[in-house]
Amino acid sequence: MTSARRGDQLVVSVADSGPGVSPENLSRIFNPFFTTKPVGEGTGLGLSISDGIVREHGGRIRVDSQPGRGATFEIEMPHQSPPASTPTGGDEPVAVGAGTKRLLVVDDEQAIRHAVSIFFRSLGHVVDVASSGAEGLSRARSATYDVMLLDLRLPDSTGDAILRELQKEGRAPARVVFVTGDTQSAAARAVLEATGCEVVGKPFLFDELAAVVLTAEPS
Repeated sequence: MTSARRGDQLVVSVADSGPGVSPENLSRIFNPFFTTKPVGEGTGLGLSISDGIVREHGGRIRVDSQPGRGATFEIEMPHQSPPASTPTGGDEPVAVGAGTKRLLVVDDEQAIRHAVSIFFRSLGHVVDVASSGAEGLSRARSATYDVMLLDLRLPDSTGDAILRELQKEGRAPARVVFVTGDTQSAAARAVLEATGCEVVGKPFLFDELAAVVLTAEPS
């Protein structure tokens, strides 16, 4: 790994001596869910998360590779001087900005929870996660969220059942977005039509997900 400053950019390069990346995969390597690993051994989210975080900080990441000659990843980030520190009491809560949203991600896939939470935290939002319907209900009952990203199929429940329970208790977030790989079955379409909630299909692009989640509510 090397680092250098080029003008107003900080550049970090990481190289390996592995098998490299084939030409047909170079253009897809940063796409969410793209992986060359066997099923069950990779999610294809690592590089897409990295790309999203770098871009949201005003930088860019790129790769140079040839088959059999390894790969070099280069990250460029704008150089900025740190802000002047202001003494604080240390115990005061951190203020949440006006544009910050509180999100609850309910999904049984750890890779999805991890990727989505990192992405939205990199944008400055507050994110909690839950791996089951029971945990999602518990979190939604104990805190107020602007948006809930809710998997339609969970090991112990379904997304629409969780939503109905929260609506009955008056604890449903203002916006609920179903995130699911099942958008074509008759059962799934019936649920989506009955609830009127927005839906994002898996696999998704992070920019696509953000466009749905961060769009202002209609007045």
